Amino acid sequence: MRWAPDRLRSRVGALLLALARLGVIRVADKGHGQDGFVFRHRLLRDVAYQAIPKHERAILHARAAERLTGPAGHAAAEVDEAAGHHLGHAY
Repeated sequence: MRWAPDRLRSRVGALLLALARLGVIRVADKGHGQDGFVFRHRLLRDVAYQAIPKHERAILHARAAERLTGPAGHAAAEVDEAAGHHLGHAY
């Protein structure tokens, strides 16, 4: 999981598996990429999101925007919209 922070990279697989076993997340469809997971319910997603400190959320949104603008197979309008969403939340 190259997107994970260095301090967590070695534990990400086990953490994702534990969350999946608890029914918090599930493997996403192909539209989310090969390593994609989604929350089973939007309330779970919202609680997890709010638990992340604002500064860290800003960093994660900036990383997501950066990742989206890299080499991707999406249409330019989709990438611009998604990257703009993340940049808006980052700042």
